[in-house]
Amino acid sequence: MRMSFQNRRLMAPMAAVAALILIGGVLGARRLLARPSFDVSPFGKKVLREGGRRWLHLETPHFFYHAPDTERMVLVQDVAEFAYEKVCEYLPGAEPVRKGHVFSVSADMWDRVLREADRRRDSLAMQAGHEVFVLEGGAPAETSVRLAHEIVHYRVWQLWGERLPVWLDEGLAGCAGWDIAESFRLRKGWQLSRDWPAAEEGPAVDLAQLTGFSAYPAPGPEAQLFYRQCEAFVRAIARRIGFAKLPGFVDAQAEGESWDACLRGRFAF
Repeated sequence: MRMSFQNRRLMAPMAAVAALILIGGVLGARRLLARPSFDVSPFGKKVLREGGRRWLHLETPHFFYHAPDTERMVLVQDVAEFAYEKVCEYLPGAEPVRKGHVFSVSADMWDRVLREADRRRDSLAMQAGHEVFVLEGGAPAETSVRLAHEIVHYRVWQLWGERLPVWLDEGLAGCAGWDIAESFRLRKGWQLSRDWPAAEEGPAVDLAQLTGFSAYPAPGPEAQLFYRQCEAFVRAIARRIGFAKLPGFVDAQAEGESWDACLRGRFAF
């Protein structure tokens, strides 16, 4: 692993040395770079510029990490590395040469990030291509759920680009992301639970409607049902055909095959 450190705020030499020792002790040995440069999107560059000189940068075999302090760096690196290894077990395949980027974004920057990306206003994390952004703050267990979910989206994008229907992309992230977060929780000894709030009254959504969405619904009762049902549907499919066969089903969907015909014809659903 290599780490690059960029922070030019005035600080006492002993404090700087202590901070580097702390990072090194937690994350392992690496080479420090004075002026790191990264292959990120224009949007990623904007986030780095807005963070100014506060960023810490870490490189691992899979990702570059960008965080404002050692505590957040340790957390996001720990979660993302664990999540990526686990999701590659769910969804095996070749890894691209280009590494992903994980940004731990401060609260004062988050609204600007969302506006720039034109994302839902209630998002707490998001994935765009080879970049993942997660809002700082909250309990570590909460961050693990958010980040694991987005790492699944990232892995799906690695393997299938944007060729999956919306319900399947979101269902995979909901299903595998939660299972991965639970595994991470067990390793850490954390308490992790999920209590769905009662769904608001509204018209029922059948499978034809659910699988017909071409974009995410706007925040509200419809979106609440959409996220729940996507996860439940994908989990039901995986349990019926076996998680080991799930990538084959996803491959077929990426090629445009009907989910119903695929389940009936290939998996005797």
